[in-house]
Amino acid sequence: MNLTISYETVITAIHYLSAILWGIPYMGVGRNLIYRKSLSLEKKGFNGFNKVTGGDDDLFVNRHAIGRNCRICIHPEAIVYSFPKMN
Repeated sequence: MNLTISYETVITAIHYLSAILWGIPYMGVGRNLIYRKSLSLEKKGFNGFNKVTGGDDDLFVNRHAIGRNCRICIHPEAIVYSFPKMN
């Protein structure tokens, strides 16, 4: 199961990171997503989808991200590790 989850995660990352490089960001991963407080305040944060139980990070990026305000950071200190459930 872990191999399937890892594969799907890599494929998804290739898709959304490629979209950022092309200047058309459409999603983000909440555990490794950063944005300026000023942007959050200006756009009223997650207002409008704050009752969504999942996918709010994607909705925030989809609504507020544009090609010129998104970057990819692959620095080793920026990597967030997530450990999957084993059962």
